[in-house]
Amino acid sequence: MKFSETVELLKKTKNKYVILEDAQKDRAKILVTPSLQGRVLTSTVDGDNGTGLGWVNKSFIEKPTEDAAFKNYGGEDRFWLGPEAGQYALYFHPGKKFTLDNWKVPPALDEPVFSVKYQSANSVKMYVEMKLKNYSNTEFHLGVERNIFLLDRPEYIKNIPGKIKCVGYRSENIVLNLSKNKIMKDKGLISIWILGQFVPSDKNCVLVPFKNGDIKTQIVNDAYFGKIPEDRLKIKKGYLTFKADGKSRSKIGLSHSRAKNVLGSIDFNGNHLIIMEFDRTDCPDYVNSMWEIQEKPYEGDVINSYNNGSAKPGEKSSDRFYELENSSPAYELDNDTKLKHNSRTYHFIAEIDILNNIAKAGLGIDLAEVSF
Repeated sequence: MKFSETVELLKKTKNKYVILEDAQKDRAKILVTPSLQGRVLTSTVDGDNGTGLGWVNKSFIEKPTEDAAFKNYGGEDRFWLGPEAGQYALYFHPGKKFTLDNWKVPPALDEPVFSVKYQSANSVKMYVEMKLKNYSNTEFHLGVERNIFLLDRPEYIKNIPGKIKCVGYRSENIVLNLSKNKIMKDKGLISIWILGQFVPSDKNCVLVPFKNGDIKTQIVNDAYFGKIPEDRLKIKKGYLTFKADGKSRSKIGLSHSRAKNVLGSIDFNGNHLIIMEFDRTDCPDYVNSMWEIQEKPYEGDVINSYNNGSAKPGEKSSDRFYELENSSPAYELDNDTKLKHNSRTYHFIAEIDILNNIAKAGLGIDLAEVSF
């Protein structure tokens, strides 16, 4: 969809939106939707008539399904909370088995309308309060602030020669504990979980650099929805590639011991490179979202990537998209204390040799080594 077509879709469905742009620089714009959970819905490097760079769930925005398990999918930067599953799950009712039929996004995350507290040409501040309960019946009362900023081009591309089209933004996400009770480890901690959904292609893959060295932990967790074949997940020296074609349901994750503070994707068909950066601390506690009761509920993933599509060979594929995801650490929170997490997303459109220089600078990855 063109950026302007997505704007018209929001007008037609009477959804509130905010466009952030910097007219002094280039044609970069982002589209933020306070009435659709404060999402960054899409962006462009080519102005109103440029292609939207996020995956937009057009049919659902036009006609929402009230009993859907998941209403707010679509968009480049979506706010969620973790963990997804386990004894402190937020996406399963207490006592239910961890199966797809029982999975449901809590209304507090699926339906909130954020109020706009401040707006300028290149930033917007939004806020909402929410209440939800985890699998162990711990109740949460939270204040959520989402601040979205249009960014300048990153420093690492400023000395790269050639024509580069770029748009970037940062989401600052703040969760305030409004409950009278402290959020504690033995009752279930929460994390900020940022998910971006993008348009796949047959020559598109996710790129994830990881920590080498004498680390005894596995490099990648690919057990979420079954072992991923070697032709779709490849381990290289210092990074991995994960095929993101929107044709086969699969998911990967990297733990605190392996994850860096960056991941990305490359679409060789569209000469489109995405780099996602995020806050990274030394805190080792990350919520575990594996679909089981867990022995180690705070040894979860920092980075995830999900490829949507059919669950079985020959099965009709659902919506085609893939995700880049990052999470904050999990902390115990006293009343009126905050958890904060920043995520930055950059899109680059350029000739492949120029994108290769950007990938080397931003990800430490040589695109000439990436194969399918």
